[in-house]
Amino acid sequence: MFASAAPAFAETTPGAPTAAPETVTTVVDDAAPAAAQDAAPAEAAAPASPFTISANATLVSDYRFRGFSQTGENGAIQGTINLNHESGFYIGTFGSSVGFAGHTEVDLYGGYTKTIGGITLDGGLLYYLYPKKGNADTDFFEPYINVSGTVGPVTAKVGANFAWGGQAALGDNSAVYLHGDLTAAIPKTPFGLAAHIGYAKSDAFPGGIDGDVIDYSIGATATYKSLTFGVTYVNTDETNSTFGGLFTGGYKNAIGADGAVVFSLTAAMPAAGSDTSAPSSIKITGGATLVSDYRFRGFTQNNENAAIQGTINLTHDSGFYVGTWASSVGFAGNTEVDLYGGYSKTINGITLDGGLLYYLYPKHGNADTDYFEPYVNVSGTLGPVTAKVGANYAWGGQAALGDYSSIYFHGDLTAAIPKTPFSLTGHLGYAKSDSFLGGVTGDVVDYSVGATATWKALTFGVSYVNTNETNVLNAKELLGADGAVIFSIGASF
Repeated sequence: MFASAAPAFAETTPGAPTAAPETVTTVVDDAAPAAAQDAAPAEAAAPASPFTISANATLVSDYRFRGFSQTGENGAIQGTINLNHESGFYIGTFGSSVGFAGHTEVDLYGGYTKTIGGITLDGGLLYYLYPKKGNADTDFFEPYINVSGTVGPVTAKVGANFAWGGQAALGDNSAVYLHGDLTAAIPKTPFGLAAHIGYAKSDAFPGGIDGDVIDYSIGATATYKSLTFGVTYVNTDETNSTFGGLFTGGYKNAIGADGAVVFSLTAAMPAAGSDTSAPSSIKITGGATLVSDYRFRGFTQNNENAAIQGTINLTHDSGFYVGTWASSVGFAGNTEVDLYGGYSKTINGITLDGGLLYYLYPKHGNADTDYFEPYVNVSGTLGPVTAKVGANYAWGGQAALGDYSSIYFHGDLTAAIPKTPFSLTGHLGYAKSDSFLGGVTGDVVDYSVGATATWKALTFGVSYVNTNETNVLNAKELLGADGAVIFSIGASF
């Protein structure tokens, strides 16, 4: 196994999650009317929770783990969800689309952090997981320890990760990774600087082709509200030998360990009380979700494997909005990025919403995968029930659809169960097209029923999804359009 296939954790947090309690936030439950909240006597207020939740969603132009591309130098969608206890213990998960091993990486971790005399100690255990993809040859555990401190605007961190031998992904070889990081906020500006250096030693893939490899990066960030824009130069000292012509252009270039500029856009849950700026006409929302299978109009998009998904939205008071939604997928560069913009207005309790969707698969021969799709929705709420109906239309002549147009009608119901954190959902859709969007026979019905439970900013979901796709020659099952129970956990902000 070459280093380009190394299981990975976020390059922005090399070797271990950032889990210090001061970096996370609690979420205020504003579901109750403001008047009811104001009327509550002070002594009736709920005690502060010992738990805090943080989350973020990130789009990157290339997912580099310890200097090596994990996506074939394509874009990636990433998301993080953390749950911290005031004692210092924490658990969390980081997910990313990747170009191998089921197309989705899910890192599970837990640990303990404590600050003493301005120095923060953080230790825990990472588990690199590639769901439903022969776990024996891809997954492994890796304990870690970090020490960090801040002086003025500069934060320094050093750490070590160790993976013991005998795990199937490593064979008989252990692996150690040492790293150091510096970040510096530029006072009175929204800008920051970051630098990283790491050293991996292993006769398994984490050590590269020669058994040890150095990675390094330098970058800058700019923050606007809860959005962070980043640009980073990443490189390694991996050998660039052609090995007798086996690797045209050199091994380092072939496996994505060469120098590259990586761009990123992150939306993060703001810490409670951190936004002291004047009210703005622009609102930013986002979220990160892990699902056991990504179904689009009833059809699996990732070979019935798990997927990581994220969304970032900017909404103006006028009703105009733009945003992006992304997911790991099992085709077309392994990442789907949907860009959209539109306008929404509520009149007498009825919300009208219309806009344009663009389905994008970055750096994967866009001509045969991407297409536009205008949409319109009408929704309304009566008591605990919200109903929505809508239509999407994609015109023919787009390369992904050939000469065929496509129309999709859908209806959705959501019912909150009063005085509980539970809700019920139902969906029915109908697609008509001689392109792939219409299934094998040119028209297909998809439907689902489900339930959700919400705790703070977290939502846990389960749903049953199915279609009426034909099963001639076992087509329904082969296409992943058969009935399935889907589980999800998401954090929104």
